[in-house]
Amino acid sequence: MVCYSLLIIVLAGLCYHPVIALAAGATNSNVTVRFYGEAQCPFCRRFVTEAWPTVWNDPELRAIIDYDFIPWGNSYFPTQDCGGIDDATYDADVRQCWYQKCITNNDNLVKMEEDCFSGEPIYQHSKKEGQVDIYETCVKDIMGIDAAVSFTYCSEGSHMDDEHLPSARDLMEKCITTRDGISCGIADPVTAVQECFDVRGRLIEINNAKQTPAHPGVPYVVVDGNPLDDPFSIKDAICERLEAKQGAAIEKPKSCRRPKHGTFSSSFLRTAEKR
Repeated sequence: MVCYSLLIIVLAGLCYHPVIALAAGATNSNVTVRFYGEAQCPFCRRFVTEAWPTVWNDPELRAIIDYDFIPWGNSYFPTQDCGGIDDATYDADVRQCWYQKCITNNDNLVKMEEDCFSGEPIYQHSKKEGQVDIYETCVKDIMGIDAAVSFTYCSEGSHMDDEHLPSARDLMEKCITTRDGISCGIADPVTAVQECFDVRGRLIEINNAKQTPAHPGVPYVVVDGNPLDDPFSIKDAICERLEAKQGAAIEKPKSCRRPKHGTFSSSFLRTAEKR
């Protein structure tokens, strides 16, 4: 396991989910994109702040994608069988054991819930990372994917390293109050997101853990069910899938008619930062 180290579109002042943001008459010609990552992974941050905006800020591309992200990545819960209870130091082998026991082989549901999700989660980079992951999910759940993309762009950008924002809550408050469009008409979005964090944080982490598929590392980006070897080629991958689904005769978005973009690395999986 490795860590591969915005425009906000608002209709009538309301935030909206990509399902209702799709082009009129669009059906299964749309391209599904799922991003699995964690807030402090250097390469996840690069994907969020450099690669994904080239898609999300393109109205034509945005109109034909169904996007969601799950912030959990390489985190895990300690268990009796796999370890981590007495030593909370991040361990890739313990994480792999936990995933096989608790996510892949989950036949005994009662025992699984008791042992697999009862301890304090262990994050690859820091406790702050796990907390930011929860905040990102809360923003998405409360305010929708548009606000969540903008919030994540802020929280995983330069503010993450700001010494004046030492805690995850400081970062949350900064990003909600300084990013246009995040509030989505909610009178007190900071309080709403904090209440979500306090009340639902645990359940959010368990749900995100269960939704995260087996992966060699993060960022793990899946386009129409196919994982990308190089997540930084996301725009080209979307354009290729669009042509495959719609055919060459269909007029493509302008950015899909341009030469392919340079990728981060042709051997991304092999040269990524090791856990």
